[in-house]
Amino acid sequence: IDLFHKNLIYEDERINNWDTKLQTTVADSEIEYKEIPSTFNHVEWKIKDSKEKIIIATTRPELLCTCAMVIYNPEDKRYKHLKGKKAIVPIFNHEVVIQEHPSAQIDKGTGLVMMCSAGDITDIQFFREMNLKPKIAINKDGKMNDFAGQFKGLKVKEAREKIIEELQKNNLIVKQDKIMHRTPVSERTGAEIEFIEMPEYYL
Repeated sequence: IDLFHKNLIYEDERINNWDTKLQTTVADSEIEYKEIPSTFNHVEWKIKDSKEKIIIATTRPELLCTCAMVIYNPEDKRYKHLKGKKAIVPIFNHEVVIQEHPSAQIDKGTGLVMMCSAGDITDIQFFREMNLKPKIAINKDGKMNDFAGQFKGLKVKEAREKIIEELQKNNLIVKQDKIMHRTPVSERTGAEIEFIEMPEYYL
């Protein structure tokens, strides 16, 4: 109560760790990381007002609908000419700006990264740093919502499969690599953690 009166305890709407099985938030200390088999999908994107195309690799194509920016590392000379240009998000067709940012790793995937809400901790920090409003496409029940368009109502993994099918149908997947992906899971249920925005109290 004393801390509350000092305005050190406050309510805010932020992204939290969410266990879709238990339907509850999960503390960072209750998260384990497991190596789970996944697919690194190399997806073709268009550059607005240009014939140039770029390739971005992702394990989470179901988050394409929430993409807010494409980034490359400031040291990566391959993409300097793209700074400030717009990329068109495959399937969902909204435009996002391309910028340089140090959180992109030159040697990971193609060196280009789609920044979506909220695939992992890096995305969450990036959105806060860049003052971008996250579009959370996953509901508390672990299903896709209105942001996902035609994929609304599907569970996350079902949406991932359907979006990969749609990308393949449009010849937008250049290659797929089978990888082991370090994935946050709930210590209590083993469910994969989703990152969902909701009001919570903070100290």
